[in-house]
Amino acid sequence: MHFPWSEINHPSILHENQKCRSFESRRTARSTRNSQHPPETGTPIASGIIYMPIPLSFSFFNSDKRKVDTLLVVTWLGIFLFLIPLPAQETTSRLRIVFELTSGDAESLKTLSSNVEGLLENSNNLAIITVVVFDNGVFLLRSGNEEIRKQLAALADDGVDLVACRTSLEDAEISENEIFNFVRTVKVGKKEVERLEKQGSVRIPEGESYVTHL
Repeated sequence: MHFPWSEINHPSILHENQKCRSFESRRTARSTRNSQHPPETGTPIASGIIYMPIPLSFSFFNSDKRKVDTLLVVTWLGIFLFLIPLPAQETTSRLRIVFELTSGDAESLKTLSSNVEGLLENSNNLAIITVVVFDNGVFLLRSGNEEIRKQLAALADDGVDLVACRTSLEDAEISENEIFNFVRTVKVGKKEVERLEKQGSVRIPEGESYVTHL
């Protein structure tokens, strides 16, 4: 097809030709830039900062993400837990002693009190002491004797566990309401001693010193 020269040089046709050449120029320039600078596939690299391709990275340079890598969180959490000091474990086992009180005379109670005081002093008050009262010893527990009450109360104040046998109380016709209120009761005193022995307590019969059993 033949176009007259006047038509080819028409202003509208010239304008379209200029637009095509401008588009081709921009596409060529873009292709050149892409060939020189390939698109980023990883974490962007900031000027003056070396990027290490390991999971422990923080996305400072990506304004769209700005999130901490999961492995970074787990790693620092593990370090934090590792540095938490563990509670100190008790290295010294506490001595456990169970005394028997079976006589109803005041002299037996006095001997028992001396034994307990000496044990507490030598163990720096770390010993766990139980006094089990049964047989005729329950007569010492009847309230009314102020001197005996003071001795027993002093033991209780030192942390000694005072235990009375209910069977022996019944045999002596003493009700639980008649004994000192800082004394607890069990059904059978001898079985309580056996139970404590199984748990590691050392049994000290009445009238004997704890020194001979340790």
